[in-house]
Amino acid sequence: MPRRVVDILRGPIAGRINYSFPDVAAHDVFWPLTGVHRVTPAAFHDVARAIESGIIHVEHARDIGAGFDAQYNSSGRTRRDGTVVRAKTIEIGGTSGRVQMGAILHECVHAYFDLVHYRMSILTNEAAAYVTSALAYRMTGVPWPRINDPDRAGENVADRLMHQYATGVGVPMVSREPWVGLLQAIQASPDYASELSGH
Repeated sequence: MPRRVVDILRGPIAGRINYSFPDVAAHDVFWPLTGVHRVTPAAFHDVARAIESGIIHVEHARDIGAGFDAQYNSSGRTRRDGTVVRAKTIEIGGTSGRVQMGAILHECVHAYFDLVHYRMSILTNEAAAYVTSALAYRMTGVPWPRINDPDRAGENVADRLMHQYATGVGVPMVSREPWVGLLQAIQASPDYASELSGH
C-alpha cells in the first residue's frame, strides 16, 4: 500500500496539480493580502520521500467514517477495536482506482502541511485538500463523487483552475467567489463542526 501512494504522488496527475490560494476567512474582505500558499508537485514529492523514510506511515483503514476513502492523522488515535494508529499516518479505505487516487491526494495535502509545519487555518487546509481532489477527478475524467457540499464547492474551484490551465497560466490563483463558497461549505458541514470549533 505505501508503494501505491508513493506512485500516485510521483505520477502524472500529481505532477500537474499546481495552484495558489490565500489563507483568508470566508468573510475576509482582503484578497489575497493575508498571505498566499501553494500546492505543487514538489509538495507531493516531499510526502513521497517522507513515506519512504518512515516519517509518514500508510495503513489500511479499518474504521474511518462512511464516505471517506482516506484519512490523515497528524496525531495518534485509538480505533474502536482498541488498536492504535500512529501519528503521521495516512489510512486508506477500500475503494480503488481514480476515486481512491483523488482521496489519497486530498489527504496528502494535509500530510504535506503537517510535514513542513505550515502555518494556516484548519479551514484553509481543508479547502486546499478539497480543491486538490477535485482537480484530480477533473484531470482523469472520473465522474465526480459528490458526497457532500464541500465536494460540490471544491468542484467549482477546480473548474476555474482548469480554465486557467487551459489558457496557459502556469500557477493559477483560486478564484475568489468559488473559493469563498468552498470555505462556507466546509464551515457549514457537520463533518467538520468539531474540528473547526477546536473540540
